[in-house]
Amino acid sequence: MLYPKLWMFVGLLTFSLSIHATHAQGAVSAPSISHGRPPVWNAQTTQTLMQARQAYWQGYPLRAIRDYRYLLHISPQKRWADLYGELGNVYYQMEDYYAAGMAFSHSAQILILENQIQGARNLLPVIKLIDPGEAQRLTIQLHNEETPHHDRTPVLGHRIQVSASYRWPF
Repeated sequence: MLYPKLWMFVGLLTFSLSIHATHAQGAVSAPSISHGRPPVWNAQTTQTLMQARQAYWQGYPLRAIRDYRYLLHISPQKRWADLYGELGNVYYQMEDYYAAGMAFSHSAQILILENQIQGARNLLPVIKLIDPGEAQRLTIQLHNEETPHHDRTPVLGHRIQVSASYRWPF
């Protein structure tokens, strides 16, 4: 017998593939992504965010995941920490704790890079429940960011470089 999480993953994969097939057939017009200009947050992206939140609260997690992934793909980096945090909430509600932990961890790493230390610290308890090793690594990273050297400047050499390589393809 297959585990329920495996069935959920298969359902998510099937749903995702059906979305891509629909877009490929031209039935639904996807908003255009301009790769030449930096991404901007506008009324359309705000509407997509509201749709993702509404789908989450109404119990449609797959729809919310689709919208959050799309937003991560098109939004400016300054929005990623919040989007990963909200995506983590969706996965957590679905009891996909691995994906939730990854999303919360990405959010915390971005917050550390943005020097929003308290925001990253607020995510540590839930990350610790899901992945104690990752929580320990983030705690060390936070400590290194906050520890002054002999010249009273924070240690910045241990920062993690965040790239788009960990984002899921669409």
